Amino acid sequence: MLNEKSDPNLFYNCIETMKHDLICGNEVFEALALSTLGNIGSPELAKEMSPVVIHKAFTEDRMIPIQVKKKACLCLLSFMRRQKDIYN
Repeated sequence: MLNEKSDPNLFYNCIETMKHDLICGNEVFEALALSTLGNIGSPELAKEMSPVVIHKAFTEDRMIPIQVKKKACLCLLSFMRRQKDIYN
């Protein structure tokens, strides 16, 4: 239904849901949200969500499962491939 060329307004409707999924504490929901962001994340969505994704990838919190950290790293890689200058 959505891809990176979709109307940015459609992504803004999904941002709150993805943010909630990323902080809910459920490993499955967090991994699916990160996969979704990595696969269809537009540059606007990457700018909005990258602080949460960076936190998931590089936090020292041992409560975050390693699978979620891996997905967060892959999501960041996808963001960087799409738009390298957002992390400068």
